[in-house]
Amino acid sequence: MTRSGSRNTERTRTAVLTATEHLILTKGLAFSLGEVASAAGVSKSGLLHHFSSKDDLVLETTQRICQSLREVVLRQVDLAENTPGKLLRAYVRTLCGGDEQAARGCALFMMLKASVEAAPQIEGVLAEDSAWWTKNLAADGMDPDLLHLVLRATEGCAIAYVWGAETAEEARHLRDILLKMCP
Repeated sequence: MTRSGSRNTERTRTAVLTATEHLILTKGLAFSLGEVASAAGVSKSGLLHHFSSKDDLVLETTQRICQSLREVVLRQVDLAENTPGKLLRAYVRTLCGGDEQAARGCALFMMLKASVEAAPQIEGVLAEDSAWWTKNLAADGMDPDLLHLVLRATEGCAIAYVWGAETAEEARHLRDILLKMCP
């Protein structure tokens, strides 16, 4: 809300995108625009003013999730580290007990990846994001097999944490083990 009490465009869009992320985590893509509008505290017509369709909303939500996760991980890269694996270690630190929102982003990414048949408009965004991670993690200098193992364990930990199968303490413990694997 602005100081006058009315919504501005950016706040409304953010509220709608955040509500969409929550609904994707709880329902997959089986949500209605009415549910999004209600969760965001806007009217359905207000939602449609900003997003012309559910496809448009899912596409923009996907872009936001990918961009946000990348930005959070990149902020965790320790430039003082002079060994291969800086980006991978930042990924581990961020997703395993370091940032709850990033862990949610990872879970959302995986849910969207599993839903690409129902939302083909997001396939290009997901492929582009996956290609960015593949390229940059490969250039990070880690053994490819170890990289793959640590990457998938990290993502599994993040998803388990989001779904309540891991506590924050357990996630941090796993983070410490994974960081020891990529010195």
